[in-house]
Amino acid sequence: MTGLLTEAIACLNPDCRKMTLWAGLHSRDNTNPISYFNPPLQKWTLLPDSFAKPQPNYIKNVLREDYFEACKVRDLSPKASATLKPLLAAALIRNGVPRGAVGRVSDDGDANRAADRARGDLLRC
Repeated sequence: MTGLLTEAIACLNPDCRKMTLWAGLHSRDNTNPISYFNPPLQKWTLLPDSFAKPQPNYIKNVLREDYFEACKVRDLSPKASATLKPLLAAALIRNGVPRGAVGRVSDDGDANRAADRARGDLLRC
């Protein structure tokens, strides 16, 4: 037997009060004394629509939109999200993001490694 289990968490900060909402498809296990539900067969994040972090204003709006899109598709299509990451890192470097905001590009021009060392989580979802 399967069922839909939901989980909601609200921020306690009165200025925020934002909610995170998940839904999961679980099979039931009446024989397990510790947990009535087995681990989820499938899990969906309903709110927020992505876990993108706010980006500073010195990053061009087009690049911020691409970053938010990459974060939105992260769970639906990890390959698509991973494809956008080095492109965004290269664009950030080309567009003059302040020195040190994105890590140093290595001698072979590996923008992906530079993005992984980014300060302030510029490219992390």
